[in-house]
Amino acid sequence: MKGTTPEQMKGLFDFMDTDKSGTVSFQELSTALGLLSSGSNEEKLEFLFGSFDADGSGTLTGEEITALTNQMKSIGASLGRDAAKMDSFVQGLLAKLDKDGDGEITKQEWITAGLATPSVITLLIGQ
Repeated sequence: MKGTTPEQMKGLFDFMDTDKSGTVSFQELSTALGLLSSGSNEEKLEFLFGSFDADGSGTLTGEEITALTNQMKSIGASLGRDAAKMDSFVQGLLAKLDKDGDGEITKQEWITAGLATPSVITLLIGQ
């Protein structure tokens, strides 16, 4: 995916490699693609959270949040969105995602805000 960092790709790979074999089987790949194409918004948000949670801590922090915002901006640009408006939108979205303002985004904060803001999924997978 355009604008995806090596760390994000590793996170996505690790998340799809559900049996932790070091390879992604056809079944693991088809499950992930099926989820992204026809899963519920909550399932998509859970999957995407896992792909950005590089250290598997259950919380997005620092570099993980930067990777998230860069992905949103990149997909927004590929969809023809104005860069200045995207910056403003992403900053507002981060404030909404980090409900308690602690600089971290928990999985629950992610899902709650994501379900209330449909454009989150659009800006992460381009749908």
